[in-house]
Amino acid sequence: MKSWDSSEKWYTDCVGEKGHYYHQAIVLPAALRLLSLKKGSLLDLGCGQGVLARHIPKETDYWGIDESKELIASAKKLTHRDRTEFLVGDVAKEIPL
Repeated sequence: MKSWDSSEKWYTDCVGEKGHYYHQAIVLPAALRLLSLKKGSLLDLGCGQGVLARHIPKETDYWGIDESKELIASAKKLTHRDRTEFLVGDVAKEIPL
């Protein structure tokens, strides 16, 4: 079991589907402004349970990678958008995309 696997339930309860208040008020607005996504693609390393995927434009291709299979399972369950792929992987190693 990876270290974040045992924290998945707590983290998902805390963050929820739309993100914790800190995500909603600070992190997501700043990240989306910085990325200024319209079309294209985004690779999210350490995506957790996929909160960023649920806030990007639907025209953006999204790949989320996290080492925790439990967080990836939550990301897949919570995220309902096309052009999205979640993968379990160690970002310090080669990841087949």
